[in-house]
Amino acid sequence: MLTLVACGGDGTDEAEPQPGGSLTFAVSADAPGFDPVSDGASFSGQTFTMVRTIIEPIVALDENSDWRPFLAESVEPDKDATEWTIKVREGITFSNGDPLDAEVVVANLDAHIESPVNAATLSAVESVKAADAMTVVVRLSEPWATFPYYLTGTPGLVVPLSSLDNPEKASDAPIGTGPFLFDGHRQGSSMKVKKNPGYWRADKGLPHLDEIEFRIVPDGPQRTLALQANDVDGMSTRDPQDVVKFDDPAYTTTRVKGMAVTEGLFFLNTANKKLADAGLRRALARATDQKAFVDTLRGGLTRPATGPWAKDTPWYTETDYPTYDLDAAKKAVSEYEAKNGPVELSLMTLADPSAAQSGQLLQDMWSKAGVDLKLDQTDQATLVERLITGDYDLSGAYEFGAADPDMDRLLLHSSGVTPLGEISTAITRLKDPELDTALDAGRATTDKEERVKAYATVQERLAELVPIIWLDHANASGIITSSKVHGVGEGVLPTGQKEAGPFGSPSPSLSFADVWIEN
Repeated sequence: MLTLVACGGDGTDEAEPQPGGSLTFAVSADAPGFDPVSDGASFSGQTFTMVRTIIEPIVALDENSDWRPFLAESVEPDKDATEWTIKVREGITFSNGDPLDAEVVVANLDAHIESPVNAATLSAVESVKAADAMTVVVRLSEPWATFPYYLTGTPGLVVPLSSLDNPEKASDAPIGTGPFLFDGHRQGSSMKVKKNPGYWRADKGLPHLDEIEFRIVPDGPQRTLALQANDVDGMSTRDPQDVVKFDDPAYTTTRVKGMAVTEGLFFLNTANKKLADAGLRRALARATDQKAFVDTLRGGLTRPATGPWAKDTPWYTETDYPTYDLDAAKKAVSEYEAKNGPVELSLMTLADPSAAQSGQLLQDMWSKAGVDLKLDQTDQATLVERLITGDYDLSGAYEFGAADPDMDRLLLHSSGVTPLGEISTAITRLKDPELDTALDAGRATTDKEERVKAYATVQERLAELVPIIWLDHANASGIITSSKVHGVGEGVLPTGQKEAGPFGSPSPSLSFADVWIEN
């Protein structure tokens, strides 16, 4: 379940939306480009926010984290979920005037299947064919009950054929069916969009805003200062201190909960010679004081994590994850060093004050266990590239904020493991047949009881093998705006359900079609 918790201002909009106005929104990261096919690997939640104003998905999430057709009119499986039929919604055009039809959807899905970024994501897709002008049939090699969830993300974003034919132009000047039009991008500075007068949902009064400027502000404290000084109208945050700081009627904070909550964690590269040793990985988990992280860096507002899903989700199970025990960590590290030599590792993290503080805290903790940890700070795009190519020892991250646990499969399943230097969706590069079997079982059935059992096994294997060191459930993440901004988390889908509010990692992303500002 995905629930929004409003703080500060009321958070419930009963006022009539006002058309027009400009909104400036601070985001933490930019991207090299905005083409879902060629640039999708470098998309952060913040990039997705910007792209989503222009390019729309085949399927979207409602407030309960259930998928609903968006550019599709319907998405239906056959009896064993090995074939899905997508009916494309009639009467939609791209901003360049091209119509949306089955041919376009087929071409987009084929492009994602052929892309090295999404090839593993869509590896179960055998064929995508147009049955008629507005119907697409997707045939799979195995049952895939949760397939539509993947069409809510990058593989489901649809661009015109001209963009597929010219990826470089599509990267620099994206075109879509969305509520806004691309209006310029200055790398590392800002990205602007303006109202699309021909938007297919204009009869609903959408979008309300005339224009949005997304201002790139990687430094968290600088984003905070910008909002306090009224230089921006809103921002996304994962800093719990911001939740406290903006608990004021002049602001509205919309926090995430349930499956939308990401996990603060450290990925361990198991292809690394030292970190291939599960015993050492367990020792590093024992050397990590989660409570100290929560108290020192989160102001006590988040909860320690022992796996990918929180207690308030239907998928959580208790495990024997190795929690903090310094004496046990010292002993295990000493035993490892006696056979293999000193434990010297490098932590890759973002170059911002919050990440630096987190790295220094871990450095201090692990030094007490006899581990020499060096800090390696870099920018968002470089961090993502090095993660997926395996060029790291361990890396700080926020992940596992997906609507369904099957959407986390790519991070964990060994089918995504590639040789070092090549793109791998399995970030830790762990290979474990038991883990794979459980992930496959969770995907293959719609039976809730069977799926819960499968994902219990997933959590147990992760706790045993420790490819990931868990810190906390980042339930203090959210969107903070001036109280004159309305409609955050209040969007309505074409099917009539309330749209999912802020979600994603590391800072929440958001749809802006229903957002409005007091003039």
